[in-house]
Amino acid sequence: AQSNMLHQVQQQAYYEATVNQISSLLHSPINLATVRQLVLAETVKALGGSGGRLYFIAEPTASAAQLYTTGAQPTHARLEESADWEALMHWPAATNSVKPTHEAVAWEQASGLLSPSTLRPQPDAADNGIPLPYVLDLSQAVPGEALAEAFTETLIRTALIVPLRYQQQCVGWLTIFRNGYDSEILWAGCCQSDNRNQLPRQSFEAWRESKTEQSPLWEPEERKLAQTIGTHLYMAAMQKRGESMLRHEASHDRLTALPNRLLFDEQLSLALLQAQQRGEMLAVAFLDLDRFKTVNDTLGHAVGDQLLKQVTQRLQARLRQGDLVARWGGDEFTLFFPHNTYIEDISKIAQRLLEGLNAPFLLEEQELYLSASLGIALFPYDGENATILLKNADTAMYRAKQQGRNNYQFYAPEMNNKA
Repeated sequence: AQSNMLHQVQQQAYYEATVNQISSLLHSPINLATVRQLVLAETVKALGGSGGRLYFIAEPTASAAQLYTTGAQPTHARLEESADWEALMHWPAATNSVKPTHEAVAWEQASGLLSPSTLRPQPDAADNGIPLPYVLDLSQAVPGEALAEAFTETLIRTALIVPLRYQQQCVGWLTIFRNGYDSEILWAGCCQSDNRNQLPRQSFEAWRESKTEQSPLWEPEERKLAQTIGTHLYMAAMQKRGESMLRHEASHDRLTALPNRLLFDEQLSLALLQAQQRGEMLAVAFLDLDRFKTVNDTLGHAVGDQLLKQVTQRLQARLRQGDLVARWGGDEFTLFFPHNTYIEDISKIAQRLLEGLNAPFLLEEQELYLSASLGIALFPYDGENATILLKNADTAMYRAKQQGRNNYQFYAPEMNNKA
């Protein structure tokens, strides 16, 4: 009893040290990818796993999901992005699915988290909104099932999945794998009930019981450790997301998600420096939607907002790689086009943008027709800094409106005299 108690105390101290180390890593100034990889490795080590995965769903301001792996892995490289995983995480209606182990179900039922009629892999959250980890026993998988097939060529026999979630906000999953194991037990006695059990000598005949590829168990203390680590990962991820969203909102237009004035000015200054160093021509443009105020006044601002979103999509679809469009404010957009050799190249871009806006927009089950006026200033001919180029492009845009709208004009010095 004392030995068992000592072991429990030592294990608890080790788990606490692991959590403290992981917490320190998550708040360290080290590169985020490096931190997450280290956290995954420490978690797998602490839980005696053969491998693990740490998957983060793509952030609203990021381009792709992030996956970190260590040790033994399934053959499906992007397991968390498969339809089977998605079904597993959202309580699918299908009955053929990998199920939790019996001891996992019993433990969860004892905690009041699953009812006998809903023995599904997705755990309910505890009263505090934090979901409990659950076990997938791959020995119970239905043969031929796609999710199970990802593990058939591996030694992995069980997985502990920790949703990185609080209430309805999920940022990813932490998954720890364990390989199967073989066991042998030497028995003294008959393994079957027969007449030899009545004979004193023959009933103690030795025999060997062999079991292969057994699924390792996950103890409650291990689940609790995994849950605690998952909570730390979730909080750190949400903090990073919050910081990222604040940076994004500070530099992007909320309605269209386009760069705002601040970010456009920064990117334009950088593009001008590159153009100067390479001896290239760069075009800066002001685009204003014609008679957009009429849409707002007659159909309402909600329709006007939807129209601006569709305009944004069309403009972005017609830009080249390296071009940039930003929302300047209201119905005005600013653009720049780097890496130009001939003015004709810029003319083609301008024409393509205007033609893209001439096609009807479908809003509120009705077609709306729209046009735009575009003014263009060229670096280095019409100015050598962002302020002057934008001012001259704005002047050229107003000349385009004076010329009947739905056209583009290149800046010329005499435009200032007639303004």
